[in-house]
Amino acid sequence: MSRVNFRGNKATTSSNNGQGGAFMLGLASGGRVGHVSLTDVTVGGSTVADGNVSQGQYGGGMIVNADSVSITNSRFENNVAQNGNVGGLYILGTLSSTVSVTNTSFTANSATGSAGGLWISNNGSSVVTLRSVFVLNNTARRHAGLWVSGNVGLIDARELLVTGNVANESVGGAGFDGNNGPQGVNISDSYFNNNTVTNGSIGGLSVTGQLAPTRLMRVEVRSNIASKGTTNYAASGGAAFNNNASVHIVDGDISDNTSDFHIGAIQVSASSSPFDPATGLPLATLPPTTNTFTVERTTISGNATNPAGNIGFATIFVTTPGIYRFINSTIAGNTSSGCGGGITADGFNPSSQTNAMQIQVRNSTIARNTGLCQEGFSVGAYNPAVPSTPGAFNGSVTIESSIIAGRSFGAMEPVADVPNGTALTVSNSLLERGFGGALNATCGTSGVLCNLDAKLCSLAPNGGVTRTLALLAGSPALNRGSNSLSLPRDQRNATRTQGAAVDMGAFEALPGGNCTLDMDGIGGVQGAKVGLVLVRSMLGFDDSAAVAGTGISSSQWGATKANLNANCGTAGSFAP
Repeated sequence: MSRVNFRGNKATTSSNNGQGGAFMLGLASGGRVGHVSLTDVTVGGSTVADGNVSQGQYGGGMIVNADSVSITNSRFENNVAQNGNVGGLYILGTLSSTVSVTNTSFTANSATGSAGGLWISNNGSSVVTLRSVFVLNNTARRHAGLWVSGNVGLIDARELLVTGNVANESVGGAGFDGNNGPQGVNISDSYFNNNTVTNGSIGGLSVTGQLAPTRLMRVEVRSNIASKGTTNYAASGGAAFNNNASVHIVDGDISDNTSDFHIGAIQVSASSSPFDPATGLPLATLPPTTNTFTVERTTISGNATNPAGNIGFATIFVTTPGIYRFINSTIAGNTSSGCGGGITADGFNPSSQTNAMQIQVRNSTIARNTGLCQEGFSVGAYNPAVPSTPGAFNGSVTIESSIIAGRSFGAMEPVADVPNGTALTVSNSLLERGFGGALNATCGTSGVLCNLDAKLCSLAPNGGVTRTLALLAGSPALNRGSNSLSLPRDQRNATRTQGAAVDMGAFEALPGGNCTLDMDGIGGVQGAKVGLVLVRSMLGFDDSAAVAGTGISSSQWGATKANLNANCGTAGSFAP
């Protein structure tokens, strides 16, 4: 089909037989439909009257048992499934070729069941390719925006925009669930922003039950909301990664998400459920300890959990056996009205496995978070008798070349807690203040600095993809770090060793502190860009005119100018 409009159609049977307000291609009972191609097709329209309606399921349409599916330059708008699933489009059972959706939007569709916008499900060994797919302002009971589930082939998603979707339960924005092909799931250059779930679970993005690797590159999860509503539980305002064998997030930004009950930013279980929901006891057969969750060159900031009674868990709450790694990353400016302003690792006491949870923080900065206890970092098993004091932890903790700090150097709340008896290795790191037990014993050994002001700038775009906490001149973290992973670059993608030695934390400063002209974060000064900005500024050009046409953004120049003013003696206003 090419250049076809479906408007104002209605399937009038309210049972499951009422399928497809605009079209149904194929037969769920097994009949095949061949190759399906939709180009420049509009299903619905910009007004409610334009929308197609099913009194049963699939308000826009359904494609089932096709040989392949290709949808390009198309729109699904204001379609309604009045008594079932999928407001916009359902793609089911494609056998062994490709499901491709490109430059297509799903806007203001609704369903009383699952999937307000787009659902792609159970498609054999087909490769599912999503390119420039926009999922906007859809509503549903579950998975309001985008749902990709049960597929066997590679899931390759780029340039997704999932925003403004509202679900009653489950996931507000997007869910990638049970896609168990050997090639895994790739999501890149995508945005999951301003989505809401009103009665529990996950606001922005859920990745669950992938047995092959899941990779997220340059993904933003921002300003999503999870509310417990009339239920007793709300999981994560931002994202949840549960029951996966391997997740790797690179150059991500998970910021400004909120939950009114549980977790502000991220809930992570590298394996499966930690306990039997019927008994509340640990599972007899625990999941493997080799499953991995890695956060690299990523910023997690401005997230909040604010339940009544101070029962929020954390900004990042990790649980169940597995290996959890935070590398070249910044966790800053998050708030919990309970414990765990930064990271909380709760082992749920999986005592039958040796070293069940491995927590590794390397070349990262966890600072300026707020919590009633452990503002930066907390490890242990949940202790119901004294929730603010973690119980025995069956696992290991490694902290290398990292900064763990509180909301400010002078604040009184502890920044970190690791129970005595934990297998703990800390080296070349700075613990700003307020800690005890196992961490206290590391002070003064293996290059560990304690009770010193880290001297951090505020969170800012200091170059690269994500924001960082730059080191001020005179910071004790300068030239005191290490690099056992041989990381060639810092979080901003700047060269890792700039001075006499590696700096602690995610930010590598130039020699002499933060008086730097490296505006674009590539690890050096490019005269054609930098020099032109400086000359224009000294001539009195405003910021937007100074950077016009140079390839340097106003925010990059603004951050650099602030650093010049703070550290280079320019007295608050960069000028000749």
